[in-house]
Amino acid sequence: MDVVAYSDLGLLRKRNEDAALIGSDIIQNQREAYPVLYQGDFQWLAVADGLGGHARGDLASRSLLGFLASDQQPFREKKDLNELATYLSGRMKDAAQDEPGASEMATTVTAIYCADGKTYLIHCGDCRAYSIGKKKILTNDHTLVFENYSRGLLTLEQLRSHPLKSRLLRCVDAGWKIPEFDLRVLTFEGPERLLLATDGIWESLPHEELMERSEGNIKEAASRLVDGYRKSGAQDNGTFLLIDL
Repeated sequence: MDVVAYSDLGLLRKRNEDAALIGSDIIQNQREAYPVLYQGDFQWLAVADGLGGHARGDLASRSLLGFLASDQQPFREKKDLNELATYLSGRMKDAAQDEPGASEMATTVTAIYCADGKTYLIHCGDCRAYSIGKKKILTNDHTLVFENYSRGLLTLEQLRSHPLKSRLLRCVDAGWKIPEFDLRVLTFEGPERLLLATDGIWESLPHEELMERSEGNIKEAASRLVDGYRKSGAQDNGTFLLIDL
């Protein structure tokens, strides 16, 4: 597969609380970044967004992705989801105890796991996965306002600019609660392009433009996404993986 990865501080933030995972490599740039092409067979592909209202969002996103990439993580197939949630909860607690001021750290995550000819999509929070070929969102934001979109009460454009768009209902934190993940098995009729993006990316561009910029040559598409994100003002950290399966 071909994967272009990008994780950027943005123009206003002082710390990048986003991170991306390609195989076992974690990307979390703390300055202006450029998209990088990876080629190979990767088991894990993910983006995570540490909660800015909590302590150490940068550590939360980076730690969670490291736990996913660990040989100790238990997920191999659909029946392992609860075990994965319990494992991640415990590891996040351990990480918080080892770091001063991190007891309330939390993060969202959207991940692809590829194994044994199957592709699993695992999701918690408001990062998103998109099918570029079908021009649609594959995940549901775990927010109050996304439920209104699902009911037809809001358009995607209204959702993108809604003042409560970041009010989360689910995340992975260092507290006592075991996180709740959405899981689906993705099936493809042929080659497929996916986009995994944090809210800093999908909030920066209207849905139609986000899809259009993601089409074509993968390196050029990634550059178009970066250009659109930065021209929008890059007010939040921005992270994405553009994936050709």
